[in-house]
This record gives sequence, structure tokens and C-alpha cells, in this order.
Amino acid sequence: MTVTLSCFSLRELVLTAFDESSQWELINTLTESQLATLAENPVLLPSFQLLLANHKSDQVRSGLAENEAITGKVQYQLAVDKYCNVRQCLAYNSALIRSLQDLLVNDLSPAVRGALAAFASLTRKAQYKLAKDASVAVVANLAGNKCLVEPLQRLLANHVDESVRLNLAENLSLTKQMQHQLVSDNVNVRASLATNESLHCEYQMTLACEDAPAIRVALAENEALISPIQCQLATDPDIDVVLALASNGTLTENMQQALLLKDECVRIALAENPAISSVIQLILAADPSDKIRSALAINDALSETLITQLVDDPNANVRANLALNSSLPEYIEIKLAQDKSCSVRNSLAFRGHVCQKAKELLLDSNDETIRDLFIGMHYE
Repeated sequence: MTVTLSCFSLRELVLTAFDESSQWELINTLTESQLATLAENPVLLPSFQLLLANHKSDQVRSGLAENEAITGKVQYQLAVDKYCNVRQCLAYNSALIRSLQDLLVNDLSPAVRGALAAFASLTRKAQYKLAKDASVAVVANLAGNKCLVEPLQRLLANHVDESVRLNLAENLSLTKQMQHQLVSDNVNVRASLATNESLHCEYQMTLACEDAPAIRVALAENEALISPIQCQLATDPDIDVVLALASNGTLTENMQQALLLKDECVRIALAENPAISSVIQLILAADPSDKIRSALAINDALSETLITQLVDDPNANVRANLALNSSLPEYIEIKLAQDKSCSVRNSLAFRGHVCQKAKELLLDSNDETIRDLFIGMHYE
């Protein structure tokens, strides 16, 4: 098999199951950058992996270090690579063998130890070692690790550096006891805790009553809110809190209905929310406010029925926003490419990635600005 390099995109270099002869041919054909991409291919032969592990380019070796299919022998070689970026990539590799944790936990580079601290299957021994690391950044990474054992959660909850407690507050494996402690920490830590989707309902209630608006805004964005807290935040005196809630992806149908009665800015935020129901979409599509219909038009979760409705909206701004929607059927793209409004056709040209017929219409446009924009965005 003869490999023609021009036939392969960078993505295909990673995903194609090249046979043995092709792999050897590629190493003599590819540029350094392309070879670094090929190094991530999961079907590389062990002999080819070893060859790349000894490549002169640290970029190639870094690409190989990210490959989850590399052998233990290759991992050991990369773990002692002279370049820390190679070792760092290996430390991020989810297939890192257990015995190498003991080696990398003592790496001289904080960047390598920091990468290891975020490893999803970090051993208890490595966790205790990293919890005492001289680098705060390393400890902060460890604090956010979901496999962090409870004794170390207690230790890091009292860490003097705020960045450590901030990361710990967002840790999804945080115990209720640690949540209880952090809910009394400073404003920044409490705001981080408010975003934690494993936050116990008791502390959701506590944070919903906070004086600091920033904490309530953070809580409103939490997609694990219980229904009573959603109801409470919907009546919050701070508009930023209500706006954050309107963008929440897990709002109940009743809450979506309630937010329809709010100010225009809230309805705009709701219209942009891809998680709203088809019933709410239908109501917003009939809203007298052009701004609300414009916000809805760009929502990529819009039903085809409403796309068909909005493509005939009397307001050009609505149709222009619809032209930017990434979920348009071909017949809608063609219709927008022929829209009487220059701004609508301009939006479609800016978006690009349109069907062949719409592309031809834009390229044949009498408006040089639109034609040049489309060519400039997608052909240069």
C-alpha cells in the first residue's frame, strides 16, 4: 500500500488504522508537526511507538505521550524524557500505568506533578505525597481531583491558600461534612461551592439566602438545583441572579413558564437557553419583542417548525440571527441566501458551512460585499 499524504487530514492521521507498511512509509514522509499528530494514533505498532519515543522532536514525543494505547515500555521511557512537556503529557494520559505514579510524583517539574495531581485514578500514596507539595498550584490541582480521599479533603479545607479551597469547593466528590465547613468560608469559596452540582440541598438553601449577589448568581447557574431553590431564585431582587437562572439548562417546565412573565431581558436569556421546551419556544416565537425573537432565532435547539416560522419573520434582525443558527435545513439556507435583506445574506455568508445551492447563490450575489465576505471567510 502506497500512502499519499495529501489524502489524509490531521484528524485522519489520528483515526486511520494504517497497516504496518503504511506506518513505516509515513515516518519518512510526514513533517514534524504531522508526525506529532500521527503519534496519537491508537493503532501504532509497538516498534513504531519506540521509534517515535526516540524521535529528536519533543513535539513528536509529546504527541506520543498523549496516546492512551502506548505500551508500558514506551511509557517508562517517556517518563524520564529530558523535556518536562513530554513528561507532563504523559502525566495527563488516562492510561498511565500505576507504577509510574510513584516516579512522576517526585518529578522536579511542578507542571508534571500538577498534571499528575489531576489524574483520575491517583493512588492514595500519591495523593498524600502531593498534598504536601511545595507548589500551591500542584496542591490546588489535587484539591479538584474527584478521587481525593476524605482525610485529605479535611486537610485541604483548612489550607491557607484560597486557590486550594476554591478548587476543593468545586470537587464533585466533596463530602457533606466538608461542604458544611466551606459554606462558612470567604465569599469567593462560597461562590465556588455554589456551582458544585453535588451540593447538598441543605446548603443550596443556605447559599440562596446569601447577602452577596455573586454567590446567588453562581448558585443560579448550578444545574443540580432542587425545585424550591429555583423558585426562590426566580424572585431574587437582583436581576443578574434571575438572568443566570434563565440560562440554567435544567429548569423545570413550571419554572420556564414563570420566567416568561419576567422582564424582557429575562425572556431574552430564556430564549437563548437550548434546554427550553418546545412549548416555551412556541410562546417566545410569538413574542411581540423583536429582541426576544432574535435571541430565539440563534438557539441551535430550535425546532424545524419554528425555524420555518422565523425565516418569514417581518424583522430582518430576526432573520439575520436565524442565518447564524447551525441547525438549519438546506431549504432554509437556500431561502435565506435569497433574502431581500442584505444583513440576512451577510449573516449567512459569515456563517458559511452552507449547502451547495446556498453557496452558489452567495457567490453569484450582485452584492460584492457579501460575495467577498463569503470568499474571504471560507476560501482564503
